[in-house]
Amino acid sequence: MCAVVLHGRVYDDFEAQRLHVVRGQHSNAQGTITVQLPDLSPLAGQPAALVLRVSNERPETRVLRVAANGTTVAEVSLAGDRETRVDLVLQNSDALSPGDDLTLTSDGDGWLLAFLEVANIYGFSRGLFEFVVVPASARPADRPAVLASLTVFAILMLFPGIPLDTLRNKFVRGTYLALASLVVLLLIAVLVAPWISSFGVLLAAHTFALCVVLLYAPALPAVARSVVRSAPSTLPRAWERVWSRRVLVAYLALLTLFVISITKLYEPAAGMTVLIRFGEQFEDRVLPSVRAVPHYIEDDSAGYDGQFYAQLAVDPLLRDPALGDALDAPAYRARRIFFSWTAFLLGLGQPRWVLQAYATQYVILWLLLAWVLCRWFPPRDLQSLCLWFGCMFSHGMVISVIAAVPDGASMLLLAIGVLAIERGRLRRTAGLVGLASLAKDVNLLWSAVLIVPDGLKRYGWRDLCVWGLMVAGPLSLWMLYVAATLGIEGVGGGRNFATPLAGYLGNWSLTYAALGDEGWDSYARLSLYAMVGLTTQSAVLLAVRDWRNPWWRAGLGSVVLMIFLGPAVWEGYPGAVTRVLLPMTFAFNAVLPRNRWFWPLFVLGNLSVLPGLEVLRVPFWDYI
Repeated sequence: MCAVVLHGRVYDDFEAQRLHVVRGQHSNAQGTITVQLPDLSPLAGQPAALVLRVSNERPETRVLRVAANGTTVAEVSLAGDRETRVDLVLQNSDALSPGDDLTLTSDGDGWLLAFLEVANIYGFSRGLFEFVVVPASARPADRPAVLASLTVFAILMLFPGIPLDTLRNKFVRGTYLALASLVVLLLIAVLVAPWISSFGVLLAAHTFALCVVLLYAPALPAVARSVVRSAPSTLPRAWERVWSRRVLVAYLALLTLFVISITKLYEPAAGMTVLIRFGEQFEDRVLPSVRAVPHYIEDDSAGYDGQFYAQLAVDPLLRDPALGDALDAPAYRARRIFFSWTAFLLGLGQPRWVLQAYATQYVILWLLLAWVLCRWFPPRDLQSLCLWFGCMFSHGMVISVIAAVPDGASMLLLAIGVLAIERGRLRRTAGLVGLASLAKDVNLLWSAVLIVPDGLKRYGWRDLCVWGLMVAGPLSLWMLYVAATLGIEGVGGGRNFATPLAGYLGNWSLTYAALGDEGWDSYARLSLYAMVGLTTQSAVLLAVRDWRNPWWRAGLGSVVLMIFLGPAVWEGYPGAVTRVLLPMTFAFNAVLPRNRWFWPLFVLGNLSVLPGLEVLRVPFWDYI
C-alpha cells in the first residue's frame, strides 16, 4: 500500500493555482447569473476545481444549474436560509477560453453568489502533515518514477514484520497502535477517495516519509542494528534469509502478472492475433486465405515482423504464389520457418486456427522457459529470483511474445541445449542448435556452446564433424528449398550489419540527441536503459571469461554479434537489438558473480526490464 501511494499520490512540490472570479453578485429577476471566465492557461493539462459559495435567501430549497458554454456541469440543491458551498470539477478546462460564459441558473431570484473560484485544488494543509485536496482525476506533475516505488516495495517486503512484542511498555504500545491506525486509515483514504468520490488527496513527500516511519517504527531499531553489524558483502545474504519463505510466492506472483498482462490484450473478435500485429499498410497484400479469416489489424500502421511469419505458418511449404507479394522480403522471412511450422501443425492447417496457434504458442513457450530456467535460478533465494526476473521480463523476451517473433521462443531451445550439455549429451545440443537455426539464422552462433574444454581430445574429429552437420545441415537444406521455390530475390537484411561498432556508437549518439531535444519524457529513455544494460552485459561477459560454463560460451557469440549489428537492428526506442542479443542477457544473468558487486551489476545489466514492463503494460504501470 505504501508503494502504490508513493507511485500515484505523492508530490514533491505542488504549485497551487487559484483564480478568484466573483465575490458577492446577486441573481437577476430571471434567477440567472452569467460570469465570464478568466484566462485558465495556468490550469492547462489539469482538471479545474470549481468552488462556489451560494447563499439562498428564501426558506424553500432551490435547484441550481451550473453550465459552461451551454453544457451542464452539475445540478445542486441549495438549502433554504443558508449559505452552501459547492465543489465541482471542469474535466476539460483546456477547451475553455478567456471570456467564455459560466452560467448559474435557478428558479427565480433571491439568491446570492457570494464566492466563485477556479483552481486546481479544493483545499490544502500545510506543516508536518501536508496534503492537497484535488479533483479525483488529478495526478501530481512531479510524482516519483515507478522505479522509486518498486524500490520502496522491495525494501519494505524485506521486513519480516512489525515486532509489536518489542513494545513492552503499555503506554508506548498503545500510542504506537493509535498512530499506526491513523496512518493506515489515511493511506486507505488517499487510495480509495478517487474511486468513491469526486475528490482526491495528494500527500507531500515529507508527509509520506513520516507515515512510513510511523508505521515501521518498531522494526527500525532491529534493522539499524543489522545494517551496522553486517558487512556490505554479507548484507545481501541476510536479506535472502528474510526472503527465503516468500521467494516461491514471488515467482508465482510474477507468472500471474505476466499472464494477466497478456490476457488484457485479448480481443473477442480477433482472439490472440492482436499479438501478431498485422499492419493496415500491408493489409491489401496479405494472403487471401489470411484476409478471409478474422485477425486484428493495427490502424494506420506498418505492423511488425510477426505478420510475415504468421502468413508463412498458413503455407509453410511456400506453395502459394501470393507469398512473394505478401512478404516484405520473401527469401529473408522464409528461412526463419521453424515456429511457422509448429503453428501450422498446432492449427491443423486451418488458417483461422493457425493464426491463433502462431500467436498463442509464444505465450506457452514463455511459460515453459520460465519453468526450465528454474534449473539455474531455483526459487530459493532473492538473488535467484532477481536473475530469473531479469531474463524473463527483459525487453527482448517481452517484445518477442507481444510481437509474436521467434527470438524469445528460441531461448527455450538454447536452455534445453545447455541443460543437455551439462548432462554430457552434446549430440542432442547440436540437434537443438540446428533446429534453432531454422527459427533464426543467427542462432548458428550458439554453436560455440559445443566447444567444450578439451573437446577434441574427448570426442575426436568424427564426432565434431557429425555435430557440424547437425548444426548447419537443416538450415542449409531449407535455404536450398527456399531458393528453388521463391528464388534468391528479396533476401533482405542488408542494413542488419555494419562496420564494427558503427551501429552501437551511432545509437548512443541518437539516444543522447533525442534526450537532449525532448527531455526525459521522451521514449528515448527506454533506449538509454537498453543501451546501458547491453553494455554492462557485454563488459561482464568479457571480464568473467568462464569458458567452462556453457551459458558463457552461448553468450559470447552475441557479444561478437553486437559489434557488427547495423542500424536496422539498433533503431527504435529501444530497437530489435534487445531480442537479437537475448542469449547475451541470459548468459549475463547465468554467470554474474555473486559477490559484493552483484547488486550494482545486476541493476545496470538488467535495466531493459524497465522498457519490458512498459511495453507489457503490467497492471498499475503507466509511467517509468
